[in-house]
Amino acid sequence: MKQHLLRILVIALAVSAVYLRVTPAHFCSFDDYADAHRAAFEDTQEPSRMFTTTHFNTPKYRPFERVLIWGFWQAGGGSPVAFRIRNLGFHLVTVASLYGSAFLIFQSAPLAAGAALLYGLHPLANQAVNGAMWSISPTYGLLMASFFLFLLALYDQRHWKRWLGLSLVTVFVNLFIYEAIIVVFGFLYVFLILWWWQGRPIPKALPRILVGATAVCILALWIVRQLFVAIPPPVVTPVEVVKNLTIYAGAMLLPFDSLLANRLFGTPLPSEIRFSPGLLLAVPIMLLAAAGLIWLAYRTPGFRARVKQTEWWYLAFFALTVVFTLTPFLVFTPKISETYLYLPVGLYCVILAAVLWRLLPSARWYGAMVAVLAISFASATFVRNGNIARCGDIAESIFAQFPLDQWRTGEWNIRVSPPPGDPLPPRYGLYNVRGIGAIDNGPTLGLALQTATGNTRIKATMVQPEELRDCDRPGVCFWVTTDGKVTDAVTGAKSN
Repeated sequence: MKQHLLRILVIALAVSAVYLRVTPAHFCSFDDYADAHRAAFEDTQEPSRMFTTTHFNTPKYRPFERVLIWGFWQAGGGSPVAFRIRNLGFHLVTVASLYGSAFLIFQSAPLAAGAALLYGLHPLANQAVNGAMWSISPTYGLLMASFFLFLLALYDQRHWKRWLGLSLVTVFVNLFIYEAIIVVFGFLYVFLILWWWQGRPIPKALPRILVGATAVCILALWIVRQLFVAIPPPVVTPVEVVKNLTIYAGAMLLPFDSLLANRLFGTPLPSEIRFSPGLLLAVPIMLLAAAGLIWLAYRTPGFRARVKQTEWWYLAFFALTVVFTLTPFLVFTPKISETYLYLPVGLYCVILAAVLWRLLPSARWYGAMVAVLAISFASATFVRNGNIARCGDIAESIFAQFPLDQWRTGEWNIRVSPPPGDPLPPRYGLYNVRGIGAIDNGPTLGLALQTATGNTRIKATMVQPEELRDCDRPGVCFWVTTDGKVTDAVTGAKSN
């Protein structure tokens, strides 16, 4: 046990070191400011609304998420640092739970450590951690913790009731933080079937308790949705599902992070890529090259022996859980986002580590490959964290230059614009966000200013440069450059 804890501690320190530069960063972009406004005003003034209204008037019902956000908002005094520490802490919970789950299933500490380290540093997990007020990392940390506890119920049958009870209570609470984690039941039932198929013992009462708890969770979720959710969720077309699944799979299998490639080589960001015949032709070429390498490796006798020793059923289980975790976002969310890959990429890292551990010639080869991948992932995540820190610095600088004290009372209609010749760059998630976009270039700009001043009578919009030319009142119209410099559009005075 001590050795496992020591490995997890070393991995946690490595992950924390990479995230250290972003921990003190200010809030970044619109989601943070929308959640902050709701916590500061609506949920503080009328706490019951956390349980009786939906997530920003959508079909999503997440009362415990709002309690979680409100609680950290109050405890941290509105500081983004409280949320960043929370998110990193839950990210480490996910990493530790992934380690424990991988070890129990594959009975290999190097495999589990490799999977946990690669996931902790993986750039595709980064955005979910860096959305300061987002609850993706907390909810999926709890999901992985509940799955790990369920595994303990099977592997430690002397205390199975304790582990199963903790697992199911975690699932129930988590359902009301983020309803998409209902897919955890797929994890539990499929693994239980696989366990039974292998002829392993199952406590007699465990399946009955699991079925009963499942019924209670689903019924409770159905009842509250009937009471408080009036809008049916949108359903994505099958064509969009296939397209989005292909993009998600490609993002996970891509050997080099797109944001790091953009920084080093100037390649387009994913938001700038346009599909072309040449791009589509590259896909089958890459698949043929990969198939050729596998064929060459399979011709060696030692490789074939290692293939036979690989736990393919468990690898298939983790591949299936990747699909489970993505299903709510494929079926009910037409837009694609790296955020939704937060847990799938962790499950993929288990598959990757298992394949490397079983198929590479020796533990030394395995360690070298994990080290190379870890350096690549850490470099990409370090760059991404730098972008988020820059976004936070720009946002904090803009707030410091706005005349917030003047806006604390009265009605205001603020207009801002990038100066002519200094347009906002194309966005990619939370990355590449500059200028007024660091606060918001859409509807939550006014909410951000209301939160900063405590004045709910403020309105604010971003406009085109020509729309500021007719402004004749100082203190309401501003140019905001991409690096965060603020200038009054009427007087030309630069703020301090």
